[in-house]
Order: sequence, then C-alpha cells, then structure tokens
Amino acid sequence: MSSLILMTTYRCNKSCSYCPIKKSKEEMNFNIAKKAIDLFFQKDGSEKVIKFFGGEPLIKFDLIKKCIEYVDGKARCEVVTNGTYLNKKKVDYFLTNNVEVSISFDFERKKEFQLISLFKENNSLLTATLVVKPQNVSNMFKGFEYLVNLKAKKINILPVVYTLTWKRAELRQFTKQFNKIAKLYWSIKNNGGEIILKGFEELEDEKLKESQLASHYYLVDTDGGVYCSDIVLLLAQKQKNKYMISNVDDKAWLDDNKISDYDNDLKKCWGTDIINSNKELKNTLDKANKLIKIL
Repeated sequence: MSSLILMTTYRCNKSCSYCPIKKSKEEMNFNIAKKAIDLFFQKDGSEKVIKFFGGEPLIKFDLIKKCIEYVDGKARCEVVTNGTYLNKKKVDYFLTNNVEVSISFDFERKKEFQLISLFKENNSLLTATLVVKPQNVSNMFKGFEYLVNLKAKKINILPVVYTLTWKRAELRQFTKQFNKIAKLYWSIKNNGGEIILKGFEELEDEKLKESQLASHYYLVDTDGGVYCSDIVLLLAQKQKNKYMISNVDDKAWLDDNKISDYDNDLKKCWGTDIINSNKELKNTLDKANKLIKIL
C-alpha cells in the first residue's frame, strides 16, 4: 500500500498546545496537487491512499473536492480534520464519494464529540481519534467510553509524540487506562458489537514495530516539495529543506531507495529526552498491542 499526503494548507482555526506545526498563510493550489496525484499513480503498488492534511484541511474544501473528483475512485481518499468546519453538507459529500474522515478529539472540548452524530448510523467511514497527552492520560478510558457511547465504530488512540516527553508514571497510567479499554473492547466484540481499534488490530503491525519517530509516506508540501515523511512538518524551513527528495516536477521521488536514506537522519532532529521518551512510549504501545491483537 502506498500513501500520499497532500499538505493542503498551514492555516488553522485552532492553537492546540501540543501541535508543533507552525501556522502560516501558505496553501496548496490544484496545479501542484494534480501533478502530485499524476506522479503518484505512476508508482507501482496495488492499493493507493491519498490523505488531505494541514493545518486544517477543510479550510481548502474546494481544493479537496477537485482532487477527489480528479482521482475518480482510483485511490482511497482520507481527510484528517479537527472537525470544526464539518457540517451535514460536507459529511454527505464525503459519504457519497466514499471518503474516510478522521476527526481529532481533545478531552478539553467534549461538545465537539457530538460531530459523530453527523454520520448517524453510516459511520463506517469515520475514525474518531482520541488525542492523549501526558497531562490527560488518566482520562483516556473515559474518553474512549464516551466515543463508544456515541456509537463510534473506528477509534484511534493517538498519544502525543515529538513535542512532549512521557514520564514513567504517565506511561504506567497509560498502561492502566489501556487495560480498561481492552476489557471494554473485548466485551463489545464478544457480544457481537462493531468496533475497530485502529493501529492495533488493523494491518499496521509494521508501523508499530518501527520507531514512533519514523513514518513512511510521500508528503507533498504546499509549494510542491516532496518529502519522505510527515515528520518534516515539525521542522523549521531551513532544516526541512535538507530532507526534500525532489519536487512534483521531478520523477525522482518515485525511487524508494531515497526514502531509506533520510529516515535515520530525521530521527536525530530531536533532543535525547524526546527520543528516549518516545522509545519508552513505543514499548508501552507494543505491550498494549498484545491486549488487542487477534491471534
């Protein structure tokens, strides 16, 4: 499976404390998006996924619509959003065009959980992402239970990495909370309920085996620059330029060998505390995975 992330805009209507992406007025135009999609379709591989990312990508809803209609069902499309620009009209459009929608939910804004109701019973294309920080980890089970009660079928538990360090006590609390989640998960499964815990039971084993500091996607930035990982979004421009593979006018980025050349370097962009903290978090996730994995 090959994935292409289109960085639609750096604009965002929120200022989440844990988000490291610097806001700006930069945004992608359809010409760059079209070139990226055209080259992406030249890459070998059966299933292709195109993700619309930001900033807040729904600020560029017209661009996303053009891209979805240009793709014309030849790839699976997904929008990653904070949900504040979602409404019934947009949700209906995504459902009609078989577009997956991933909404990030924060514990501090519970009223936003009600966005799930826009999908009604047709929520197989919705992923509810529960953002977990060291400061709110003790409420992780409550957040999960809340999503279950709202009939969310796909739930993604997303611990904050890169910008925050996890202490041992917080990791122990993560394990404690996840144990409760696993019990509820299996109770639902064993009683015939529909639920998917993304990242644990889907085909993402390889992602869990690798460091949380490396992800393997093609990312096309607003200016057409092509990178091997979305991690570059966390870097200052001068530092980010060092990791550009090519641009959308150059077929060189189709060469997979270039991706592996950059990964180890990217991991060195953070201080020792962050790297060690995320290694411990990765080990905690591996242990949690064993509670969910269907053998």
